[in-house]
Amino acid sequence: MSKLFVVLFAGCIDSYHTLAQYYNDLKRFGDFFSMLPDVDSNSLTVLHSDGSPPFIFTGVPNPTVGAGNMAGLQGALQSVAASAKTADRFVFVASNHGGIDNSLAYLWCWNSIKVYATDFAKACGAISAQRQAYVFGQCNSGGFITPLANSSRVILAGCGPNDVTYPTDDNNYDEFLLRVVENLENGERHFANVFAAAKAADTQKESPELSDPGGIGSDASLLTGP
Repeated sequence: MSKLFVVLFAGCIDSYHTLAQYYNDLKRFGDFFSMLPDVDSNSLTVLHSDGSPPFIFTGVPNPTVGAGNMAGLQGALQSVAASAKTADRFVFVASNHGGIDNSLAYLWCWNSIKVYATDFAKACGAISAQRQAYVFGQCNSGGFITPLANSSRVILAGCGPNDVTYPTDDNNYDEFLLRVVENLENGERHFANVFAAAKAADTQKESPELSDPGGIGSDASLLTGP
């Protein structure tokens, strides 16, 4: 039986930029993933701001929790790379601030450090799992598609490389991420369908993008196993 590895990330920049929606997004995704087969405290990792507050999920009350700084992100990806086998599965979700420098997209880590899409893709290149999904909610998230895209990955981005994303009207969630997790909670297990439904339900002026060159988004086993 394969194992499902999940990393939920929100670097948040600093205490001033640590918004409630980022915690709420990670909590909701964590509650969902914690109830799937083959997910446990060792395979479900949460990286948020300086490592606080604590996270307790429905199916995994004691997930691995750490800081959303550069070291934490690198360490989490290295841990997955060291543990995940080809038959295993990997999901990465980012609810966070993002940006772009000279056409190169980045995610903000804690302590105001940027991780660029090319460096992130290089770190993920060490993960041998042949079924991978990446869900990005940050501004300029579409800029992560080109560096990451390959036949083993489905990538869902909340907007294009030069666009921004928005919170829900009540500021409790990232709009695109909420629509994604709602469809997962409602039983959809194909990321391609999740994306289509999330894009259709998105109420903000944003432009979600999908990359699925290998058809991984049509393979329900990424979430269900084996």
